[in-house]
Amino acid sequence: PGDGSAPRRARAAAAAAGQRSPAPARAAKEMEKSGPGRILPVHHIEPRRWIDFVKVGVEHATLLELRDLPEDASVGQVGDIVNTHLGKIDDNKCVTRLLKGLGHFRKSRQALLLVRFLEGSSVGMDLIAYGSAIAACQKCGNWYDAIQLLKSMFMKSLEMDTISCNSAISACSKDGRWGLALALFAGMRRDGMKL
Repeated sequence: PGDGSAPRRARAAAAAAGQRSPAPARAAKEMEKSGPGRILPVHHIEPRRWIDFVKVGVEHATLLELRDLPEDASVGQVGDIVNTHLGKIDDNKCVTRLLKGLGHFRKSRQALLLVRFLEGSSVGMDLIAYGSAIAACQKCGNWYDAIQLLKSMFMKSLEMDTISCNSAISACSKDGRWGLALALFAGMRRDGMKL
């Protein structure tokens, strides 16, 4: 049946037969699917992969602190949290994961503060990170900040993509800003973007 008990029964049968537990890569995928807060047994993780899981844990702690910031927080407070937990961020994948997480929690204000902090850092922002921040604004219907992020992309000579523009259009439509949404749509057509 589709009650989710089949995988549990298969694991129990494998354990009873003395077979090896699921591969660590599969355990990592299960952890990603289950979302934040799920704890995996240590025996599912190969020793060489522990460092990756520690890094994910630190990113998760950073995300939770950013999520809990008040709406009137400053860029400096975001910088303190990021520097305390992560030190120097050296890859855009970490940035993107944090921004996607803030979007998941519908915290567009905190996502925007993180963007403003990172724009002044050595890592900066790439197209995917901007897209994640715009998606966070879209989930909250925060049309103004979504448009401001598109402007920032333009000013940094980053090519706007269909996903970012569609997220900004959706943010505008959620707040009833139909004229602005139609103007963005017309601009996408004019620039030859896939619709």
